[in-house]
Amino acid sequence: MKKLMKLLLIVVVGALVFSFGACAMSLTCISHIDRDGNGRCDNCGQEVKLSRVKSLEIKTQPNKLYYAFNEELDLSGGVLGVTYKDDTTEDVLFTDERVSVASPDMTSEGEKLVSVIFDGARANFMIEVGKQKFVVTFDLGYEGGDPIPSQRVTINEHATAPATPSRPEWSFTGWYTETDELFDFALTPITRNITLYAGWTQSFGVTYMANYAGGTDKTASTVGGKADWSIEPDTRDGYIFAGWSASSNGKTPYDFNTAVSGSLTLYAMWVPDSTATHTVTFSHNYGTEAVTEEKTVPVSYAVSRPADPTRANVTEKGHQSSGFVFGGWYSDAECKTPYDFSSEISGNITIYAKWTGTYIFEAEHVSLTDPATGEPLQGMGASGGSTGPNMVDPPPPGMEGINASNGYYVTYLYAEGLAIHFMITSDRDVADAKLIFRITCENAPFAIDPILNDGETANGTKYSQYMITLNNEPVYYETIEITDTTGHASGRRPFSDHVLGVNLPIKKGQNVFSFITANNHGMGGTMSGTAPVIDCIKISTSANLTWIPMTSNEFGQ
Repeated sequence: MKKLMKLLLIVVVGALVFSFGACAMSLTCISHIDRDGNGRCDNCGQEVKLSRVKSLEIKTQPNKLYYAFNEELDLSGGVLGVTYKDDTTEDVLFTDERVSVASPDMTSEGEKLVSVIFDGARANFMIEVGKQKFVVTFDLGYEGGDPIPSQRVTINEHATAPATPSRPEWSFTGWYTETDELFDFALTPITRNITLYAGWTQSFGVTYMANYAGGTDKTASTVGGKADWSIEPDTRDGYIFAGWSASSNGKTPYDFNTAVSGSLTLYAMWVPDSTATHTVTFSHNYGTEAVTEEKTVPVSYAVSRPADPTRANVTEKGHQSSGFVFGGWYSDAECKTPYDFSSEISGNITIYAKWTGTYIFEAEHVSLTDPATGEPLQGMGASGGSTGPNMVDPPPPGMEGINASNGYYVTYLYAEGLAIHFMITSDRDVADAKLIFRITCENAPFAIDPILNDGETANGTKYSQYMITLNNEPVYYETIEITDTTGHASGRRPFSDHVLGVNLPIKKGQNVFSFITANNHGMGGTMSGTAPVIDCIKISTSANLTWIPMTSNEFGQ
């Protein structure tokens, strides 16, 4: 019996050794070799699929070579050049079902190697991975002009204004969006693919007649569709120039704000040099040193109305403002009494421009200290909190598409009583302010309201009281409900604008806009109150607004 058992043991061990040896042979065959061309590996005997490809090259690279983080590869436009072992050739699209691709890591920044595999052969090309980029395209709006190259711009950065285009018999007025808004290159971050359209006004010839024998006439083209207010005739002995008129014997000055639609002739008006004159100053009425223009006008004459002026946007960090619309000429700097251009001049006067524009005040530039204690604010987050300037965050990598206006925002305001205050100075009393709140959510839906702190909206979102005051007076706004917390290409819900009130009163001097978490509705973790993430506030008004921004809050965040 013992012999039988011993014999069986020898047989079993032998079988195991043979089996293991075969497996070992197979496992050690890392690279199959078929030297005799019989279709099987010379080492392990496994079937070997032979490549028919002699050489493989990238003939045409794909159209897309730059990718945002986590973006899927787009192989369209790519072409492989294949040379087979029988010396025949073939062009194969990257998108051909016979082609496979070894994708690189798309979560980190830098250049990446992409391998394209066809019939066992490989060819490589390089892509770049980084922040999302968009294309800015320029449309001249007419045939025959020299095309302007498009620009690829990283998200939230700025396009570069191209050289001013020219067009025979037309004046360029700027670049405009598809909604006919003038585009400001220095102020507008690029957040999507966009086409900008050239604006043009047709130019016409204007003849400025000296209007006396021996006088020298002048000619010029219209500027922005209007006659040039700055042109004056050569001096005339014994006379004073009194302005331009549309008729040769007229005394009514020409209105230079009139749009010109064809050739125009204007005539100089003259009075004897013994006539008394007065100086009319046109003030653009903004800035520490307002732009002014002067005209000398004979007594009992009216002054010509100039073409409406324009006011440039302000792009300085912490002091941004834009969208200024000219609102007419006024007799007073506060712009309460419109000026009558038919009135005769009886003394030196100043006429003032009125403007309405939008001022941007970034939340990250407010003081993040407690005004009562002077200590840094203690913000609360999902797990713990942050204090003072550490309550300022930039978008996380790959989430720049949430479109924070200055690249930063204030969060951690999730505790009852937490508040931030915007200290803003006005140069006059007005009651025309429109207040806009630019916000988003952290990770949960909310419905903030100036009064309600209980109950639910029709969507089932709980009301949370969030107080907004202007000079300690409540601002009563409509409920702001945000429920779309997920499913955004940016990874988080982008910031959006919400109108809090119109025709709000702003006083001359300092004004305080306060935003206060007034509830204890926890949002998870250590967030004991409900509040929005605040990007900025925007104020549209005819007043000139200023403040002292704390731009240092951005550093180190």
